[in-house]
Amino acid sequence: MVTLGFFVGVLDISLGVASSAITTVYSMVIKKGLDVIKGSTMNLSWCTNLLSAMVVIPLIILAGKGPAILDLISN
Repeated sequence: MVTLGFFVGVLDISLGVASSAITTVYSMVIKKGLDVIKGSTMNLSWCTNLLSAMVVIPLIILAGKGPAILDLISN
């Protein structure tokens, strides 16, 4: 049990460090993105949503959820 607790603690610390690193990188990317689009947060939001949709739509199709989504839209 002690060994298992140790590994869980190490995993928690690793995930916390990874989360902090990802948040830092995301903040830097957002800052650079604002420079590219002349500081407009609305344009940045629009671009982010568009890119997210471009990633998610193929995943929906690959997962076979296309007909279910079309059914939700049509009803």
